[in-house]
Amino acid sequence: MEEPSAGSGCPNCAVLQAVVDELRQQVETLATEVRDLRERLNRNSSNSSRPPSTDPPWQPKPNRNKPSGKKRGGQPGHPGHRRGHLPPDRVDARYEYFPECCSHCARSLPEDLPAEEGAWTHQVWELPEVRPFVTEHVRRACRCPACGKRTWAKLPPGVPESGTGPRFQAAVSLLTGYGQMSRRKVQGCLTSWFTVPLALGTISKIERRTAAALAPAMQEVTAAIQAAPVVYSDETRWREGATKPWLWALSTAQACLFRLMDHRDRETFQALFGPDRDDRVLVSDRYSAYFSLPAERHGFCWAHLDRDFLAVAESNDPLAFLGRYALDEVDAVFAQWHAFRAGALNRAGLQAAVRPVQARLRTWITWGIAAGGKKLSGFFKQVEKHWESLWVFATTEGVAPTNNQSERLLREGVRWRKTSYGTQSAAGRQYAERMLTVTGTLRLQKRSVYDFLVEAGQAALGCGVMPRMLLPLPEP
Repeated sequence: MEEPSAGSGCPNCAVLQAVVDELRQQVETLATEVRDLRERLNRNSSNSSRPPSTDPPWQPKPNRNKPSGKKRGGQPGHPGHRRGHLPPDRVDARYEYFPECCSHCARSLPEDLPAEEGAWTHQVWELPEVRPFVTEHVRRACRCPACGKRTWAKLPPGVPESGTGPRFQAAVSLLTGYGQMSRRKVQGCLTSWFTVPLALGTISKIERRTAAALAPAMQEVTAAIQAAPVVYSDETRWREGATKPWLWALSTAQACLFRLMDHRDRETFQALFGPDRDDRVLVSDRYSAYFSLPAERHGFCWAHLDRDFLAVAESNDPLAFLGRYALDEVDAVFAQWHAFRAGALNRAGLQAAVRPVQARLRTWITWGIAAGGKKLSGFFKQVEKHWESLWVFATTEGVAPTNNQSERLLREGVRWRKTSYGTQSAAGRQYAERMLTVTGTLRLQKRSVYDFLVEAGQAALGCGVMPRMLLPLPEP
């Protein structure tokens, strides 16, 4: 007797076929989920926007460059880098020594033997014994003969009402805001160095006074960023109590602005970026909050694009080869950019050099849109939609192909967040914003953070002038 086929109308066969179809659908769904999970597991700082600190220690650092075969460290024949000698006016003590006996025959040398030309100079740097300079201000009181009430003398200008002066305040702020040490560690260090009885609450008060003293600097940098013709932007998560605001970083060649904002949206960006003008260009990643700018004034970061193409190349997608092709074009773009920076190409030459790259890359993107799955096709469609933004660096003067500067500056904020667990109050938020802004800007200008903090503290006490945050550029 023959078994009934699925199309013979047997009820059991129809049920069996439905179960098989359902199981097949579940297998396909699970296979897709496993593939996506494997891709997520393989994500690291080289093929995504994750920071390097999230990479597991056992994961090797990817390197697309071929190994040179040389040992690590300085190579034979490379120029050395030695600490230079300070001039005589910077030397506090000087001693001269003469040989007492011959290093060859061991014969004693007479004391009046003339010295040869030249000498070996050896300078030793040492910290002096440091102890705080304590001034005591005694405020007397007198009783008015007319009304009989008592009046206390006021402190003169320049004398802080707190128990710490501008230099001490600058030192504490340098350690907490620039060195990003915890308050408890700062308390321990200053107690060990200076034997100063410093409470944790005193450190918080010093931070608030520093933040108030840096208000003019913050306003100056904000105005400079909003007036700059080219701005680089990036943002990252922050912690503040139970909330998670966003730390925004906007930078130019001479300044950087850090702001902690509750949102990561278009309105927040426009408030930070300032009034839009036809001569302003922004360089960023492809975050949608920046898409309010026209493509010709919004340059995309090729370093982010490089990581995204690497993620495609390392995926299990059948079209992963398109990612490898696109990575070759990214390398070609940076090669032409470096040639332009070195002076081997002018602006017209740079534009001519990237035209073949543009043609090849557009081909790979078109293939990805046509044959890629939903996820891969969506990525290539976004690149094609904002195609003009990829090439702003080639057409506009003063624009770089990456926003690496903002990313590097933002790492200071990430370290702050990791070491101090963010901030806990509005006062802490203000201190973090202003210290990151001031220290980042001064680092770009290669200026002393400590000297600036001292001068700002003195200006807040009315015994000095607030230093300028942005100095005039030197004459070319």
